[in-house]
Amino acid sequence: MGTLNDYRKIIEKVLENYLNISYANGEIENEIILDRMNDRYVVMSLGWENVRRIHGCIIHIDIIDGMSGYKETGLRTE
Repeated sequence: MGTLNDYRKIIEKVLENYLNISYANGEIENEIILDRMNDRYVVMSLGWENVRRIHGCIIHIDIIDGMSGYKETGLRTE
């Protein structure tokens, strides 16, 4: 079993792959939000698809008591 730092590195490396996703429609980009102090890791999609604002959480992972937990996926458009 890995250490907490191993989990952090693995999560960050996996989330970096989401930065390279290109979207066919709109000007949308993904960004990673890292809260290493509280062990929260989020990938957000932000941008515009025509006149609609895109703002949503793609992945939310928390490390709680040394265990990782997958929290949420989804995308919100306005």
